[in-house]
Amino acid sequence: MMQTSMSLSKSKTDLSDASRDKVKILVLGEAGVGKTTFAQSVKGKAVRNPTWTVGCSVDVVEHSYKAGTPQETLYLIELWDVGGSRSHRNSRHVFYQNAHGVILVHDLENRKSEEALRLWLTELFDDTPNCVNSPLHPSSSFSRLPTFDTEGLAGERSQMPILVVGAKLDMAPQRPRSQIATDCGVDELTLDCRQPISPGSTNGLKLSRFFDRVIDKQTAPTERRRLTSQGYNVVDRRRRLY
Repeated sequence: MMQTSMSLSKSKTDLSDASRDKVKILVLGEAGVGKTTFAQSVKGKAVRNPTWTVGCSVDVVEHSYKAGTPQETLYLIELWDVGGSRSHRNSRHVFYQNAHGVILVHDLENRKSEEALRLWLTELFDDTPNCVNSPLHPSSSFSRLPTFDTEGLAGERSQMPILVVGAKLDMAPQRPRSQIATDCGVDELTLDCRQPISPGSTNGLKLSRFFDRVIDKQTAPTERRRLTSQGYNVVDRRRRLY
């Protein structure tokens, strides 16, 4: 049983159609870096005075997968905003199960919050070692390290899609690209989370590409099974699936 201090709140929009295709994306980072305002900005809302998340809050947004193509499909994106309080370190692993992607949020004014993202990755994958998306899965080439090997996430070896978000750009407009985004070889958004993310903006396009990649990873096992049933050699076609 989860304690009430680790309660889970869920947006009503998620409850309207349980049969819809959906993916689960974790939003992780230290307390107070702007995770909640970021999640709200994805929904097109501006939040001036956000409250701290206790436990986990789930927001749901609609996303057009492969928009503008014959394969366009409407997906529900579940953003699991996990509270950053260190007192809940031993309890929040329950929220990590069955995640398809992760968004790492740091405060552009606070370099320590960026450095802490490596520990969040370690916590995430160390708590879910049996998940095939985890670099600690036996089938993976990654090693168990006391600090997370971000270089192991670069390029085609990445198992779980990652996006880095630098929040509070209005307070630190000159901050360069974060080192963790460079090491992981992933996109980074730098934004004032108090403003909604416009769909056609640079940040909006990066976010849309990330959502598409998460869905690609989530649907790839099903596609492999379909090809196998049709007699295809899945090993030879795997690079095309991803």
